[in-house]
Amino acid sequence: MAEEQQEQIDTVATDNEVVEKNSRRNIKLGGLLGYLALGINIIFGLFFTPWVIATLGTSDYGVYTLATSIINLFLIDFGLSTTTSVFLSKYRASHDEAAADKFIGVITKIYLLIDLVILVIFVAAFFLIDYMYAGLSVTEKETLKGVFLIVAAFSLISFPSTILTGIINSNEKFIFLKAVDLAVKVSYVGFTALSLILGWGIYGLVLSNALTGIAGILVRYLYIHFHLHIKFNLKQKGDSTYLKNIISYSLFAAVASIAARLIFNIMPSILGVVSNSTEIAVFGIVSTMEGYIYMFGGVFSGLFMPKIFRVKEATKDPAAIERLAIRIGRIQMFFIGLIFCGFTACGLPFLRLWLDTTEIPADKYLDVYLGILIVASYQLTYVPACILDTALMSSKKGIKYCAISRVLVGILNVGLGFLFAWLYGSIGATVSIFVARLIDTVAEYIFYNKYLGVSSKNFCLKVYLPYLLPFLFTCAGGLCLTLFLPLPNIALFFISAFFVVLVYGLCSLFFGIEKQDRQKVIGFLKRLARH
Repeated sequence: MAEEQQEQIDTVATDNEVVEKNSRRNIKLGGLLGYLALGINIIFGLFFTPWVIATLGTSDYGVYTLATSIINLFLIDFGLSTTTSVFLSKYRASHDEAAADKFIGVITKIYLLIDLVILVIFVAAFFLIDYMYAGLSVTEKETLKGVFLIVAAFSLISFPSTILTGIINSNEKFIFLKAVDLAVKVSYVGFTALSLILGWGIYGLVLSNALTGIAGILVRYLYIHFHLHIKFNLKQKGDSTYLKNIISYSLFAAVASIAARLIFNIMPSILGVVSNSTEIAVFGIVSTMEGYIYMFGGVFSGLFMPKIFRVKEATKDPAAIERLAIRIGRIQMFFIGLIFCGFTACGLPFLRLWLDTTEIPADKYLDVYLGILIVASYQLTYVPACILDTALMSSKKGIKYCAISRVLVGILNVGLGFLFAWLYGSIGATVSIFVARLIDTVAEYIFYNKYLGVSSKNFCLKVYLPYLLPFLFTCAGGLCLTLFLPLPNIALFFISAFFVVLVYGLCSLFFGIEKQDRQKVIGFLKRLARH
């Protein structure tokens, strides 16, 4: 009997070792593919966005930004995407496949029901466009209606497919997921270029996005059906206790999700009410660049939900989550710091080159630059702590208080947004977002300490403090080069970029990373030099 028990223990240990090995491989390669997809995003932003704005014109681009923001504002999943990731990761960590299959069937029916409700909301929103956006011209309103119909139809198709990503994530098939994302992005860039060349205008742009997105959804579904052998059994039923458990968690996730829309996605609509299409277009560029900065630093942040649950299941020790968060946080801090320093130093010459072919007025370039720095500064504190945010969202208590906090912050942001956007346009909108996010960040660090048992002080000292000197030296030196070197924009951009990479890299090597990691990097550089 003792031998059988020992054999079972050894088997479980071996299985766990294999799981962790596969998890590390999937996270590394998934992260690499994530960066490739991000590279496509950045190339699209660098070369296509000015082309899009120049081809469509500031008016149509502002309308496109507004239509997308309206859809995102109403496309509320009631916390079900977070609920899906949390519950499936939990069931996979405890090897309860029956519970996972039951959950998939129940949650799919809930998604489809909500999709019908969203359809009704979209119909109502369509007929209210003429009354809601007094700042737009008659032509702009008609264009908005046409774009709205296309984007809304795609959103109604894509909304229930959110569960597909949750299923693939919970199975840690990150390589496949990121490969599909990469293929969709490449296809979107290709179709967008074709539509612009053929002169299909704003409708070609939104159709390119919709068709490539639907293709990606179909590929994910086929992978789940034929490779993971998971079927969507809509006959699955849950008793009242089961449904209450799902709904009680998703309710707070929904509140947090709705409140998040009161931070960023609502701003183009506020500008549409109190300002004009030019300010919306400026904010659209700010929003796009802020998204790139976040994605570059946070590529790995969405890959750790299953691992967090395995750590919880295996240790029951908050210190294990803290150690994981610090290790990943230092990596993410390096990347987000590099990008932020790079934009601080090179942003102005870059924007002058980038926006020169668009209809964005030259006197708005500084607004774009300052707006990006203002809203992206939040990412310096948020991205390195993404693992802690994920762990907090997996806790029912944590998500409850996080939701309450975000509601209060969201309401504050709407009030400040109307006032500041009315007074200062897009810059006022970014200031409002910065204030709201700053308060939200402080609240989250309190929650990390209280509900995760993680020492926020220890996390900050080990993740942020080592990068303080690299950050200050790089930003100060880069700004001096940009402001005082009398060179053409293109030369200034490349010189500043070289300076940022060199100074930030060297400072991070000697001040930012830990001793053992520094030795590994130096060893790698020596081997590279020998070859």
